Amino acid sequence: MRANLASLSQASAMLNVAVERLRFALSDRPVQRALGIAGIVLFLMGVGAAIASGDLKVVAILLVVLAAPFLIALALARPYLFPYGLYVVLVPFDNMLAIGNGSTLTKLIGALTIGAVLFSILRERRIVRPALTVPLVILYTFWMLLSMFWAVDAGPAWEDVKTMFNLALLYIVLSIAPIEERDLRMICLLVVLSGVGAALYGIWYFHQFPPSTDGRLFLNVGGRQIDPNGFADSLLAPIALSLVGLMKARNIHAFLASLAALAVLGEGVLITLSREAMLGCVVVALVAVMMSRRRLLALALLLPSFALVLLFVPAVITRLSTAVSSGGAGRTAIWQVDLQAWLQHPILGWGAGSAFQAYSANLLSVAPHDFAGWDRPPHNIVLNTLLNLGLVGAVVLVIAFVMMFRQLARIPRGDRLYDLRVGLTASLAGIAVASMFVDCTVEKYVWIVLAAIAQLRTVVRSRPAPQSRLREP
Repeated sequence: MRANLASLSQASAMLNVAVERLRFALSDRPVQRALGIAGIVLFLMGVGAAIASGDLKVVAILLVVLAAPFLIALALARPYLFPYGLYVVLVPFDNMLAIGNGSTLTKLIGALTIGAVLFSILRERRIVRPALTVPLVILYTFWMLLSMFWAVDAGPAWEDVKTMFNLALLYIVLSIAPIEERDLRMICLLVVLSGVGAALYGIWYFHQFPPSTDGRLFLNVGGRQIDPNGFADSLLAPIALSLVGLMKARNIHAFLASLAALAVLGEGVLITLSREAMLGCVVVALVAVMMSRRRLLALALLLPSFALVLLFVPAVITRLSTAVSSGGAGRTAIWQVDLQAWLQHPILGWGAGSAFQAYSANLLSVAPHDFAGWDRPPHNIVLNTLLNLGLVGAVVLVIAFVMMFRQLARIPRGDRLYDLRVGLTASLAGIAVASMFVDCTVEKYVWIVLAAIAQLRTVVRSRPAPQSRLREP
């Protein structure tokens, strides 16, 4: 046994030495330049030959083979750039990236991220002490798994548990892994860039293909759909970070770049006509303005922008004016039925993945004034949790959200990381408000924000003691 442990320790030490030598070699500018030029030449030669063959599968395989050595080296040296950075970039297009068997490309990259980050933890031999949110996430996931014993249908329950387990595992690994400030800022930048990319694609699609009868964006590519509300909600964090970047800008280039990003992201939300996302944008703006030192600059930009939107996009006023008369597109009727269903199993709930069945089982007995159809989701994160996991799950969920905000509150004004605190606080506040009209518990864009909050806490705690004022929540 001791011999095996000694061999394992020796192998680990040799691997660490090899990785450090690789990192040292790759940090040399001439080496980087030579490898870059060689990679580009090989890449162009290979792609040209593959395209000439006319087989797109050959092109795809060749691209993977040529990029593999560089990606592996990058994953070993900077796992937050790759594969996690790629994960962040692809999340807005998650529903369109199915690869068979109910899996998606982002799920695969998420698994690679877990492996790469765990390897970095083993290499550095350091684990960050997790915040209280980590055991709360573990408790929530375990309770969801346990609720399968009384769930109405084991099939949907198991699908929800698998999704939650994957997201929770990624969150836990990112929460306990060391991270540098530059990597966290790069992640936030990638969140903005991915949002801008998604918004640009949505704008192109909206003008290229006829929108729905009510003038909203409905992405449908090859039978793979993205709900307009989910699409718009995924842009809340990029909007918050871009707005903070605008207010923090020290030069004209940063100012114009942030302003352009906000314009594109705002248009991305407007073409969906998502009321919950528009309300989330208002909350994001309010939180960012209240926490910023440049309130006058922010107000001078935001108030005219809101006025111009209402003036030149009359569909927004029309959409907002029908919110009450339509009962929030039938949401009030759905909530009436779901509240009745929850009262039947208030403590334990109906079990994971049972919200649809709970609604349908009580629809006729409640007979709401507005019939919203059968098998409808709760359209509310708290109500969805009450239905599926009962009061136990809802209490854990609310406490976890409160603790997320508390982690951010530990960074004082004037700290160099205060801009990240403002951006992530506004992001979380906007998502929290939007989640009152849609369930986003298992949405990947939400967990990216939650992971960024945990990583910000790690960055603060890793600084020298005199500079860090973070207290354990």
